[in-house]
Amino acid sequence: MTRTREQRIAEAKEKLATERNCWLATASPDGAPHLVPVRLDWDGSEVVFTTRSHNVTARNLAASPHAKIAVGLTDDVVLIDAAVSAVFAVDADPQTRSHFVARTGWDPGEGGGDWVFVRLAPRTIQVWGPPSEMADRTVFADGRWLGPGP
Repeated sequence: MTRTREQRIAEAKEKLATERNCWLATASPDGAPHLVPVRLDWDGSEVVFTTRSHNVTARNLAASPHAKIAVGLTDDVVLIDAAVSAVFAVDADPQTRSHFVARTGWDPGEGGGDWVFVRLAPRTIQVWGPPSEMADRTVFADGRWLGPGP
């Protein structure tokens, strides 16, 4: 059964609001891909995740502030193309930290270290499902959820 765009948007929002794990892909300046699992926090408009300030993911995003995020299984996945909107120490924004901890069950500020939060603003969001939905998989573009589709 083919879902309508409205159904896919609702399911994407639900998945982003409830899933706490995702795959995050970045690339080095020379184009080498890097894929890692991270904890996901969706605040309704941006993806927030945490990483150590010196690791490969942080270095890649500093050199090229673009990432891909995959949430879900291969037959029902939300795929986000995003750009970095902010990077800050985990202690710098208590509201972001408390929201992240409540959503993921993990506080990166406990135990010290050089953890930073990274905010990623979606450029496009696609919902990948069965082959019958391939033609209309983009549900978010240009900063907004798209209107009705087939």
